[in-house]
Amino acid sequence: MKKIIKTIRRAIFVSVILSILVMLVGLPSIAFAQGVRADFNGDGFDDLAIGVLLEDVGSIVDAGAVNVIYGTANLLSAANDQFFTQNTTNIEDTAEASDNFGSALTSGDFNGDGFDDLAIGVPLEDVGSIANAGAVNVIYGTSGGLSAANDQFFTQNTTNIEDTAEASDNFGFALTSGDFNGDGFDDLAIGVPLEDVGSIVDAGAVNVIYGKFGGLTVFNDQFFTQDTTNIEDTPENNDLFGATLASGDFNGDGFDDLAIGVHGEDVGVGIVNAGAVNVIYSGSGGLSAISDQFFTQDTIDIEDTAEANDFFGRALLSGAEGVVGYSGAWIELAQTCEGSGADIMCTIEGVLEVENPGTVTAEEAVLQFFLSSDKILDDNDTLLEETLVGPVEPQEMVEVNLLEELPAGQDAIGQFVIAFLDATDVVLEANEENNIVVSNAIGEGGNGGGCATLAGPIKVGTTTANLLILLIPAFAIGLRALMRRRNNTNSTG
Repeated sequence: MKKIIKTIRRAIFVSVILSILVMLVGLPSIAFAQGVRADFNGDGFDDLAIGVLLEDVGSIVDAGAVNVIYGTANLLSAANDQFFTQNTTNIEDTAEASDNFGSALTSGDFNGDGFDDLAIGVPLEDVGSIANAGAVNVIYGTSGGLSAANDQFFTQNTTNIEDTAEASDNFGFALTSGDFNGDGFDDLAIGVPLEDVGSIVDAGAVNVIYGKFGGLTVFNDQFFTQDTTNIEDTPENNDLFGATLASGDFNGDGFDDLAIGVHGEDVGVGIVNAGAVNVIYSGSGGLSAISDQFFTQDTIDIEDTAEANDFFGRALLSGAEGVVGYSGAWIELAQTCEGSGADIMCTIEGVLEVENPGTVTAEEAVLQFFLSSDKILDDNDTLLEETLVGPVEPQEMVEVNLLEELPAGQDAIGQFVIAFLDATDVVLEANEENNIVVSNAIGEGGNGGGCATLAGPIKVGTTTANLLILLIPAFAIGLRALMRRRNNTNSTG
């Protein structure tokens, strides 16, 4: 079957042919171009990376490419679009026919600098003379967007990466990121679905590379197969363990866990390609197989039953993947004033929506309000008041109503109230990479005052620290917060 992978031509990427291949032999068919969103330049707007896996690079057929479109206050803008191939300056390796650069994408802040980075799967990369062994490029984010200057390039022949590159392994076929050891740096899981385990052909495997200052490091690389101690089930021909991946904190302990699709898994006797999913849980030492779970459609209480060619596990998605904790948005913010000069009396009125965009309950959290002379929360700021938010059910919205009369002679011009939501009590500093900072100037004081609206959800980033910073240019003392619940049927993440 590996010879089939080696001879894939452009024509078989037509979706009908792909479907036939999957049904007949269970191949982890190379997917069409994928997209992933992240904030690569740290401006608070999500950006979109798009895989173009069959892009010809000059005369090099199907070498592959990635486009990146950046977000702005006026939606996505192609004005600063970026285009990467393996022939881009400073991108490691070179473009070759049928590499399929861009076949898989994932994002994460692998070096902890506050800018999301982009991992790009190149599953049909030749490693030396080893055809279709596979590779992954990683491009790092900066204030100016993604930069190839510090690009990393990984294969199973990279020093200290577990296992070795073999023909048609398809290392990089599937990718996902998560903070598996809770150190604040995102880590990278790489699917190798056509990995042979001993003499067992195409059983599949997963490599995990951990993040740190400076970027991903191979020194604590992990390697999992169904032959790994404590991993449930055993490897079999054409299982395709690692053909799909997803991460999420499934047990709510603050560490991301890893779900692994095994859609070629046979269940019981004669139920061919019924499919399965392994789940590996993590802790401070990273992923550990000790509490591994194994699910099929024959698992007790799983709906339906396992049948031949079901391919259970062929696609995976964790709840609100990439979104941790709460999101929020100001839907109303106004200041009204009466009088003038030393006798002016101003009142701030606002409505803050705090939403749980995920699929599990967001636990009770402390919402604090600070007075600040700038937009950065630090030790120089004064705590005004705090209130509790939550628990908030999935897709539920909590409205926090603000009504504050300022002291005589003072209005909201020139200073800030920072609303700070710590959803886990594990945040060490306020200005971490997952803080989204937005502000709008409140109008000048006087009768009627002015109004500012901070529109759209403020989405928390991808690390395990769950916090939300909302900036309101306003001066407040003794803020009163009244909470009202309502269901949100139009989820925004």
